[in-house]
Amino acid sequence: MRMNILISGGLGYLGSFLANNFSDTSSNKVVIVDPGLFMPSTDVTMMLKKQNIFYHKNIASRVQKHELSIYGDFDLTIDASGLSNDAVCNELPEFVHRFNVEEPINFAQLSASLNTKKHIICSSSAIYGFRDATLQCAPEPFTEEDDFSPQTLYAQSKVSLEERIRELDVDFPVYLLRLGTLYGVSPAHRFDLAVNIMTLHAMTLKRITVLGGGKQFRPFVSLQD
Repeated sequence: MRMNILISGGLGYLGSFLANNFSDTSSNKVVIVDPGLFMPSTDVTMMLKKQNIFYHKNIASRVQKHELSIYGDFDLTIDASGLSNDAVCNELPEFVHRFNVEEPINFAQLSASLNTKKHIICSSSAIYGFRDATLQCAPEPFTEEDDFSPQTLYAQSKVSLEERIRELDVDFPVYLLRLGTLYGVSPAHRFDLAVNIMTLHAMTLKRITVLGGGKQFRPFVSLQD
């Protein structure tokens, strides 16, 4: 089945993995919108040479509809953009609302104008906060019925985004994926993620360091999932 796919943040850790995998089906057309703030890795550079990947170096609010409408209607639009962890958000607090809330809203509206059939937004399980750190056994996992308790600027931005998205009047399904901590190999690889850095240390140092006393619990999600 041939698909037209538009990915915001398509040069990031998750976005590049998705773009690369979708483009492995030669009949798919994958369009990437990304400001390209970071030096692309060799794998990202090679990915962008694929004949069925089309890259627009920009952010959603500055992309004109006519630039993307030339590809036809989109079967799927994915928002994997934004400042992606606590450290970056704490370092650049003045940009958090713009890139984690306003730009995703702009991208959703742009997607609507392009007649997308389905829109996916990458949110975060961080919106639930933390269970009691003194527990000696695995806590009950959070569910969608639990209240939000964001503990960081990053998590707060995801709550704000979800609230704003629900206010949009669109005629296509919108899916909010509250992802756990990702791991796995990506064209735009990251070693600041827990499983990835443990793997790096196991290979290079022959040991794994577990911070926090080793009693904490957190959700992990493979890129392959």
